[in-house]
Amino acid sequence: MRKPSTHTPHYDRLKARLVALREGAGLTQRQLAARVGRDQSVIARIETGERRLDVVELFTLCVAMGLDPLVAFETLASDLIEVNAARARAARRKKQAKPRTEVLGGFGGNDRKGPRRRR
Repeated sequence: MRKPSTHTPHYDRLKARLVALREGAGLTQRQLAARVGRDQSVIARIETGERRLDVVELFTLCVAMGLDPLVAFETLASDLIEVNAARARAARRKKQAKPRTEVLGGFGGNDRKGPRRRR
């Protein structure tokens, strides 16, 4: 089984939302870490994507920030749904786009065969 990555559009959105929630709660990484009994570097690694976050930890962080975990999860779910919609729009645009040579009627810049002739 492939190891999950923190370098995806979905995880990028999650990391950005976590930072916004923490800052919105008026907390520094050090203050949040103290509330959950962890070192500040753990919070930093979560926020930068160096460390994955599981659901239990997300729940714990939400409570430590004074947030209703259900509201926070709903907000995160909305963010991830928007990422999916943006990816679907991009895929449709890519599918509808015509190749360059087709747009130029077969006279694209790199479709010549053989060496260039000198005049």
